[in-house]
Amino acid sequence: MAFDLDTWPGLPTFLEVEGPDEAAVRGAAEALELDFANASFGSVDEVYLAVLDRDILAEDRLTFAQPR
Repeated sequence: MAFDLDTWPGLPTFLEVEGPDEAAVRGAAEALELDFANASFGSVDEVYLAVLDRDILAEDRLTFAQPR
């Protein structure tokens, strides 16, 4: 199992849980008392699309606004 706190511009920081299969990831989420129903699945480009409706793979150049 691997656990990473991911921070990407424009997205809230999130916990990434990686495992060999869905059962392992579900078990890890349960052990951490996380609600699996609130999980998102896929790569960061899919998260950008789901959360911000932004298709970063279709952009010629990936740029982000500077934080204030």
